[in-house]
Amino acid sequence: MEQQIEKLPFTDQPTKQMLQSLVERKRKHETYKQKLIFFQLLTVTEAVLFLTCFYLIVHTKNGADPSLLLFYFFQPGNVPAVLLLGGSFATCLFLKRKEEKAEKEFHELRCEIIDKSTDLWKNPVEWQHRNKVFAIMKKEYHINLYYKAK
Repeated sequence: MEQQIEKLPFTDQPTKQMLQSLVERKRKHETYKQKLIFFQLLTVTEAVLFLTCFYLIVHTKNGADPSLLLFYFFQPGNVPAVLLLGGSFATCLFLKRKEEKAEKEFHELRCEIIDKSTDLWKNPVEWQHRNKVFAIMKKEYHINLYYKAK
């Protein structure tokens, strides 16, 4: 468990577990987000390089004859580049779905904690320290527990 969460005042163990799970889901979402951005940049770079090289090869061999465009596109030398580009694009789609799922799970747990805050901090003394817990979560982990809006 995170040291900051372990030290939270007036917070019982199940609540700390929920907060720890929230931090883990936030990290999972951020990891998928970073991977997605990397693969999107990689895919765009691959596409630009492939299309530039393809244009230069077709233009130098044919003098811009568009009738042979498909013939050169399916040459054996282009197949690995097309497969690499297709694989990168498929990876982007896969990571996008994973990132959206991780974001949804994170947001659902965050909203659940907000909704159940009256049950998690029951007595008046705990309720007064709830704002300290929320402030620590916002400062240390950039997780807003004050409002449901993203």
